[in-house]
Formats: sequence, C-alpha cells, structure tokens
Amino acid sequence: MRPASLLLLAGALSAQQPVDWEIPVISKLVGTSIEIPEQEYYRIFGELEGFLTAQFMQVGATFEARIRTRDGWQRRRYTPRQFYDLGLAIDLAGEIDPRVLAKLSGETDYHQTVADIQALPTGVQMVLYRRAGKAVRGTYTGFDGHHFLLSGRGKRGRQRISVGEVTHLKYRDPPVAELLGDRRIYMASALAGMGAGVLWNTLWNVSGFEARASLNFKGALLGLALSPLPVRIVRIRRAALHGFKIERDVQDKIRTYLFLHFGEA
Repeated sequence: MRPASLLLLAGALSAQQPVDWEIPVISKLVGTSIEIPEQEYYRIFGELEGFLTAQFMQVGATFEARIRTRDGWQRRRYTPRQFYDLGLAIDLAGEIDPRVLAKLSGETDYHQTVADIQALPTGVQMVLYRRAGKAVRGTYTGFDGHHFLLSGRGKRGRQRISVGEVTHLKYRDPPVAELLGDRRIYMASALAGMGAGVLWNTLWNVSGFEARASLNFKGALLGLALSPLPVRIVRIRRAALHGFKIERDVQDKIRTYLFLHFGEA
C-alpha cells in the first residue's frame, strides 16, 4: 500500500550523530510509517494541520516520531508507555474499511473530479485559478492524467498545470457567428472609416469633390479591412461562459491522492 519513497528520513538521519536506533512497528495495522489516511482515521498525532507522513524511531528506551508536514518537519518524544498506548488505540480501532480508505486517501474524489474534467470540451479558451500564484490562461488542449494542458502564444507556449493547484476554472464555448449582428459590425466599421476620411478632409482642408470622395472611400475600405478584429471579439463575447469549481475539501483530497501516488506535496 505504501510506495517505497514514503519510508522516511534517510537524509534527516544522516545528519544525526551515529546512534543505536531502530524503526519500531507501532501497530501491524499501519506498519513502520504513518500515511495521511491512517493519520486521519486513527488521529495518532491528534489534530495536525498539513500532515504528510511520519515514522517512529527508537533510540534505547526512548521513542520519537519524525513527522513531515507541508510546513516542514516536527519531532515528538514518547515514553514506552505512551508508545504502547498509541499502538493499542490503533489496534482497538481496527482495520480501515476499504471504502473509507478510498475516501480518506482521496481516491474517490480524485477519480470523480478527473471524470468531470475529461468531459470538458477541448479547443476552448480557459482560465485556471490556482491556490497560489496568478491565474493561467490559454487554449485548453486536454488532460494528461493529472495535469491540465494549455497552449498559448509567445512566452506562454504550452503549459501543464497540476489539478492539485486548481481551485476553479472558467471557459467559453467556441465563437458564435450571427449573420445580422456580424453585418452590422462590418457596416459600422466601414462607416467609422468613412468618418475618419471626412475628419481628415476637414482637418487638412482637402478641396475638390474627387479628392474628398477618394479619401472617404479609402477610409471606408480601411474600416472594412480592420473589421474582422471586432467581429472576432464580439463572436467570442456571444459564446456562453461556463465555470467549474473544485470545493475546498475535494481539493485537499486530490492533493492527498497526488502526494500518495506521485509525491506531489
């Protein structure tokens, strides 16, 4: 059940003075290391914010818990009696039901959330809002298992954002063309260009009907040439805007799952 990477503290122990130590098994139900689901179920260390993993060490008659949290490492010392009582409490609580374990380990929430994400349309403009850092924008191209894939222009390029970072997202449907509305935009652009020609004639005192008409005509053509940009913007704005939110407790379970299976703390 436990990846080998969760057998702790090789680096931490190497920094200590050589001692006669060993790794005791507090209970056969949890083994030599304590993981997030076991801490949540048995409350071995009480209410501990940001718990990731822990392991007990025995030096002589003294027991010490080396606890890793999202904020760093903690140590707690226990007498033999206290250590025995902790193990007894675990044994009395009994083995974790597989369905409860799936919930505590984040497996249930993770797979449900991933199923919802995989139903999202690709090729849409998307904004991902993260727990920390700026929002990320781009064209959504897919989901690779536990990362959103966004493509963008310039420096942004292709971006991979872990689902464990995302709190919510927004995306729009593809641009919506509307014949009458788009025609009005083309006409307005042409008229605006023609108006610019009239203004130019007035400011520079252009004389002669043909010269003035030519500038007005060129202004209208310029307005038409530039009209695809406002048409594109309006088509995007016509498209429906959708949202997708990951509730805070589900976010925490997803992060638990990612830590247990991929080491993403």
